[in-house]
Amino acid sequence: MINNRFYYYLFFFIFFFNLAAAAEKGKIIENLKNYQSLEFSFLQIINEKSDIGFCYLNFPGKLKCNYDDNKKKELLINGKDLYITQKRYNKTSYYPLTKSPYLKILNKIELIKIIKKSEIKYLKDKIILINSNNEGKKINIFFDRNDLSLKGWEIEDQFKNNVTFLIEIISINKEVGDDKFQPPILN
Repeated sequence: MINNRFYYYLFFFIFFFNLAAAAEKGKIIENLKNYQSLEFSFLQIINEKSDIGFCYLNFPGKLKCNYDDNKKKELLINGKDLYITQKRYNKTSYYPLTKSPYLKILNKIELIKIIKKSEIKYLKDKIILINSNNEGKKINIFFDRNDLSLKGWEIEDQFKNNVTFLIEIISINKEVGDDKFQPPILN
């Protein structure tokens, strides 16, 4: 008798937790649909090394970040390619994005698919959506628990580095011209 009651309560708890998680994901998706562009400051952590800076993001797939470092680093994603420029040394590196998680994160349609498939976890003031693709690569997306705004992501890059990218949104849907996302001239 006690075992039956335990299983009943366990089923009841799991059912309502999953229902609440689905509702939370739905609210996050509706909020995300309102984003056309973002300006934000960031903290990037790669293998315990941290950098800060400022970014412009235009959906779908365009990101430009200026790092506050002595190399005057700039990251540019134009929808299909990734460029990292060190202006101090006049050096640019180019990487194709064919299998990069950035293709999914910076495209709202793909990001919404990730959200729908993700496991949801709550950590203090954050909602963490945890997703792994067929190759076992993880993509964790962070949202604010109160206003459901995007707070960042955690991925594994093409060099197998764990990359955490935390953001603080400064403005939403401010016009950012396409000229900001022009690829640099490769040296």
